[in-house]
Amino acid sequence: MKNYDAIILKEIRNSGKAIYVYKIPYIGIYVSFGLSAFHAAHYIHTTISYSDELLLPVAIFREYEFFVLKNKVKKVDYDDGAWTFHMSDNLNYDNYGNWIDSVKEERKTIISQPI
Repeated sequence: MKNYDAIILKEIRNSGKAIYVYKIPYIGIYVSFGLSAFHAAHYIHTTISYSDELLLPVAIFREYEFFVLKNKVKKVDYDDGAWTFHMSDNLNYDNYGNWIDSVKEERKTIISQPI
């Protein structure tokens, strides 16, 4: 996976026309961050978390969902360790802020519960 500064910069520049996906080597899990995670979660089944280190939401998904997502977009490119899923239209991110808040709240609730 790429260096995290490059991932953050890519998500800051994300205009809503792409979902960026990274594969975690050796375990076959795929991840998206930020706005890409938001949109991936609306297209495929994902597990959502929040990275305190990156200050971004994270969507985690299996190879099966990777191919489901690939079949829902018009074009996919691979460059420098990341797949870019090009969307045919701008994705609506009006609820992005509320979604991040709910991800953080859910994470806080899970962490604070005794085992």
